[in-house]
Amino acid sequence: MNTQHPKNIYGRRRKKYFFRIKPASFFRCLLILFCLFALFRTDPAWAGPNSSAGCALDLNYATHNYDAEISARDIDSSVEAKSGDEIWVAVVAQNVTDLDTYQVLIEFDPNRMSFIKGHEELPDNGPETLLKSNGATPLGFLVMEYPNAPRRTLVVASTLKGRSRDEAPEGSGIIAFLKFKVLDGNLDNQLTIRSVNYWDSERINSSANDNRMNAVVNNPCTMILQILVGMEPDNVHLLSDINEDQKIGLEEAIYNLRYGTGKK
Repeated sequence: MNTQHPKNIYGRRRKKYFFRIKPASFFRCLLILFCLFALFRTDPAWAGPNSSAGCALDLNYATHNYDAEISARDIDSSVEAKSGDEIWVAVVAQNVTDLDTYQVLIEFDPNRMSFIKGHEELPDNGPETLLKSNGATPLGFLVMEYPNAPRRTLVVASTLKGRSRDEAPEGSGIIAFLKFKVLDGNLDNQLTIRSVNYWDSERINSSANDNRMNAVVNNPCTMILQILVGMEPDNVHLLSDINEDQKIGLEEAIYNLRYGTGKK
């Protein structure tokens, strides 16, 4: 009896192929599908245990002694920058309870700012992510750039390993770091939180869209205050030299204040 391994017609042994998906890759695929689904859905807001929570964009994470509740303490929502400057933006969850998973959508103008990269934690010993504050282990972190027009959308999401309420974070803290390159030095370059969703350890979803703190590069109101105290900011371009005297003065300050508040 022939006990050799069966051969095909070419005299070679048949091979068996196995395809394996690594757990991390499998989770990443699921998270991508989940984020795309959430990006396009138009359901009404969810009222869950984190519906009174909030989210803020902080342009200076070096000071991060945030209040546990909704507060502007240590939230720097504006910064001055020139064309070509690179800035870090900290995404701060506020007043959360039993946080297991989050998804934040952030919009920006791709003609004025470009997204470089995102991290859950900075590699240079920066602040620890809020997700680890009670001993939990983040399972995955995702940043996706969706090229909608005229503004670009970033989908930022992460989740925890397991479903332990004891390890789920509470209060306020940084959940993501995003790096951008400024493409012009003009006024009112905005970063806007489009939507915020938090899930607790029971997978109950909460829409936290009522408490959002956006950010702006080269805030018109900040420039106006500098002008009124005699400073001449040289890293931004004012929208118009009203009296054409080649100087930054009260006329330009009033014009830009009206522009920044929408009163043309």
